Amino acid sequence: MQSKKPLIINLKDTAANRKAVEAFYQAKNALAKGNPALVSEHLTKQVIEQIINSSRGNPDNISLLTETGDILSRARSFEYAERIYRGILEIQHDITAYSMLVFILKETGRLSEAESLLKKAHDLYPQRVDLTINLANILLQKGNLSDCHKLIQQALNTHIEDPRVYSSCLLLMHYLENTDRKNIFEAHRKYARSYASTPGRQCRHLNTIEPDRKLKIGYISPDFRRHSVASFFMPLLNAHDRDKFEIYGYANVRSPDKITRQLKPMFNYYRDIYNSPPKEVSELIKNDAIDILVDLAGHTGEDSISVLSIKPAPVQVTYLGYPDTTGLTQVDYRLTDKCAETDDAHEYYSEKLVYLDKGFLCYSPPDTAPEVGTLPAIKNGFITFGSFNMNKKINPFTIKLWADVMKNCENSKLILKFRSASDLDTKEHYLKEFQKAGLHRDRIEIYAWVSGQQHLDLYNKIDIALDTYPYHGTTTTCEALLMGVPVISLVGEHHMSRVSLSILTRLGLEFFTAATPDEYVSKAVALAAKPEALAKIRASMRPRMEASDLCNAETFAKNIEQEYRKMWQIWCKNISAVT
Repeated sequence: MQSKKPLIINLKDTAANRKAVEAFYQAKNALAKGNPALVSEHLTKQVIEQIINSSRGNPDNISLLTETGDILSRARSFEYAERIYRGILEIQHDITAYSMLVFILKETGRLSEAESLLKKAHDLYPQRVDLTINLANILLQKGNLSDCHKLIQQALNTHIEDPRVYSSCLLLMHYLENTDRKNIFEAHRKYARSYASTPGRQCRHLNTIEPDRKLKIGYISPDFRRHSVASFFMPLLNAHDRDKFEIYGYANVRSPDKITRQLKPMFNYYRDIYNSPPKEVSELIKNDAIDILVDLAGHTGEDSISVLSIKPAPVQVTYLGYPDTTGLTQVDYRLTDKCAETDDAHEYYSEKLVYLDKGFLCYSPPDTAPEVGTLPAIKNGFITFGSFNMNKKINPFTIKLWADVMKNCENSKLILKFRSASDLDTKEHYLKEFQKAGLHRDRIEIYAWVSGQQHLDLYNKIDIALDTYPYHGTTTTCEALLMGVPVISLVGEHHMSRVSLSILTRLGLEFFTAATPDEYVSKAVALAAKPEALAKIRASMRPRMEASDLCNAETFAKNIEQEYRKMWQIWCKNISAVT
């Protein structure tokens, strides 16, 4: 469901242009049907050049070029999409073309080029707060936290009209050092006051008040695709009891892929809501008579916070995809667990916290995971530490922490892997930061992004994984453990600083966590001094993990379903009391 103005095409009526327009619509249709691989078969280089050349000098066709670029970028056909957006900028300065070209440059690892282009766009449109936040995000990915922090504060002190731009600010705040969780909470509440305090817009619910009937559960997310959220959500989706629950998917997915096609038939009903106005999505959810709507994104990506603010379902829950509150009183509950929260955590959430007994995550190891290799230290004669967390999480505090570990482990090495390492300036930045912390660059290897099986196989080069702080790994923690690699983690007060504690506790490995930086260093150094123990841990870790509650989808689903039932019964009781 997409409400968009009809596209007006003003190309000259020639055979070549008619062929190009036909190819455009074929590509658009292929993407709508979830077949992004077919897009480049229709929008070939020849077709794209025809569209660009025929539009040259004609601003009336900017919308055709923009939509062509959007189709190509959503299909991740970045080379051709880049050509389209550069073609637009040859015609005129266009904010969408600048933004999308920056997105492509980021996705293809060219951060320095993206920064330069974004600064140019920012100079042209200084009033555009979205460009300010995009620039902050680029600087964060390049490791420039100081300037990133300044831009975020600048944006938050400005009137932000677009709620998604504000959401981007909220997400970025979690990557900064020394961000007080009370300040983060207040920023989320400010979002709610600014964009979601509209009771008149909220839906009137006509759901049947029967506490024990079959329930309709709706999951709404932009991440029903190749994404860490999908990998944790799929086990739950597959294990749901369909006799007691009917499952709906509301997919705000910009770039459908193989995982999208895999997930789609797992829902009883699947709705494509990409690019649809919040009011229309809310009406769809209301008309589907969803009893419990579960948000899986919070303030990330193509979020649906604006939909939640209209409250299309009588019970609304946030879960999994965001390490914090939504800030909305319209969201009733947040699913979490006792390890992932401090005793006073409820003070920092607008939602009621629901603690899942078996932990808030369920991990399904990939079928293609390579075999766990022998301990690298046995062959190398030295310990190799590693972290495959994205570099947004690698701040000066974390760099010092890791450097302190390695300085206490003679001849040890450090392996890092993150997508933006393909940008040489970014890679050099981190090598210099480690050198400032007293660790010579010769002891560090930095890999850029590699595909799934190669990514997991890199863990066979690592003896001990080092977690980031304050923003822990989640998928990376699970992947390291799957590959037999213990994870040393520093536990903090915020949810994002306690995720690894939750995961490790599920395996009975909470002794790998530390309460202070000194304890973190001590535990890593002590473990490194015991290669025989490391080898035993490595050999036993995967069977231990696969037999644990962390990987038990059936138990996990039942646990969540019990909570859904309680939520529904409370709603029925409350409604009955006032009617």
